[in-house]
Amino acid sequence: MLAQEACQRFPNVEVVTTSLEEWEPHQERFDAVVAASSFHWIPPEIAYPKAAQALRQNGWLILLWNKELQPPVLTHEALRTIYRRHAPELDRPYEDAATVAGILAVLGQPLLESPLYQGAHENRCVVESRLTIDDYLTLLTTYSPFLALDPAVRETLLAELRQALERLHGESVPLTYTSGYLMAQRRKAGDAIADLHLQQ
Repeated sequence: MLAQEACQRFPNVEVVTTSLEEWEPHQERFDAVVAASSFHWIPPEIAYPKAAQALRQNGWLILLWNKELQPPVLTHEALRTIYRRHAPELDRPYEDAATVAGILAVLGQPLLESPLYQGAHENRCVVESRLTIDDYLTLLTTYSPFLALDPAVRETLLAELRQALERLHGESVPLTYTSGYLMAQRRKAGDAIADLHLQQ
């Protein structure tokens, strides 16, 4: 496991392989619970109380998101033509800054509404990147919708995407993505509202 390999030189780090739903924090208390592009997959009635149980009072729940890498608008529209021809289920409109902000706001709303946390703050930034065409296409194949494609369809799709990208950009593709965080502190023990929700 990658996490175990990365933490080998830290003897006080224990890697536990489980789901948040099944994990029992017992008496352990942590200064932070961090989730990267994952917390929204867990039912909120499980996720937020479980994280609060694991936190010391005033500990932080930190939610991180990276939206998908997007090529420039004109390139995106050219690729959509190929998606429509071979895999229409992968066709999606370009997500401008307002659209991305709206998506991240929806993902973070349960934390803002949770009575277990207070003092939320957030930030977002747009990151510019560049990948070789090989690396970009490899990245695409890690996404679940690509993995679900029939292998022959996927091969044809990737071949045409490669041709279009080479024609438009040469050897590498300019890309952007939005990176954001939302964090809030667990309410203090003794807060009647928070205690009630932890007991439920």
